[in-house]
Amino acid sequence: AVALGNLAVLTVSAFAIGLLLALDPLVAQAVGAHDELAVRRAVQRGLLLAALITVPATLLLLPVEPILTLLRQPQGAVPIAAGYVYRSLPGLLPFFGFVVLRQTLQAHERMRPIVIVIIAANLLNLGLDIVLVFGLLGAPAMGVFGSAWATTVCRFVLFAGVLAADHRELLPLLSRVDPEALRLEPLLAMARLGAPIGIQIQLELAAFGVIGLLMGGLGTIEMAAHQVAINLASLTFMVPLGVASASAVRVGHAVGRADGPAVRRAAAAGLACGAGFMAATALLFLALPGALAGAYTTDAAVVAMAAALLPIAGVFQI
Repeated sequence: AVALGNLAVLTVSAFAIGLLLALDPLVAQAVGAHDELAVRRAVQRGLLLAALITVPATLLLLPVEPILTLLRQPQGAVPIAAGYVYRSLPGLLPFFGFVVLRQTLQAHERMRPIVIVIIAANLLNLGLDIVLVFGLLGAPAMGVFGSAWATTVCRFVLFAGVLAADHRELLPLLSRVDPEALRLEPLLAMARLGAPIGIQIQLELAAFGVIGLLMGGLGTIEMAAHQVAINLASLTFMVPLGVASASAVRVGHAVGRADGPAVRRAAAAGLACGAGFMAATALLFLALPGALAGAYTTDAAVVAMAAALLPIAGVFQI
């Protein structure tokens, strides 16, 4: 049920996240050109875009239960998955807002506040999961729904935490609304820049999503094993994703300075780091699939099937 609900939320959120990644080049190039006014306008447009995109994202997730039923997912899991989705909806806006603030700080090469807040939010998420899922410290045992509430709370913490952790950098960009940031034409220009990124991420996640739905059609063991394999693959993918963000910042700064050789060096370094790391994790998936799968569950059937899937995941890592 969690796998299905999370799949639905991620699939719908993917386009919005990609749309907001347009901030990477816009803010980085403005920073490289030392244009603080352009930085302020880009950040404010990003937050406005985050608020606007939350509306269609929410509307698309409301009919999740009949859609999952139509796609022939396990009957017992569908209503629980839908409940997970509904409790995740309030966290969409703060999460999209967090993406805007994160991209802004990345473009300024201010990573420490982001890392500290993300670590704190993950630890809080873990603690809330334990308390709300299993019903500890006087809280009712909410199971799957408790997991969703924990995630939603932590998404608010992410946004507020980043804003508080680097308020000296962020508040001057947000304290006064620039009328130029509210103009439709530049807002649409940002959306046009981000839309292809959003579509690319949407298609990539949709491919994995379709496979996940096919697994759900086969049965709960298959779905669980697939979730283990895809979770491990997603975990290792975070490293080249981070390298990609760093590359976007470095390339953006170089473009802002009109420094062509630095653009090529940053791009080459990003490719080498990203592909090199994924080659190493591919070897790990090929060598230790059983041990990796066993870290998730003691269910022998799920471990055996996940161990069979992980070598395939290892190949597509690169």
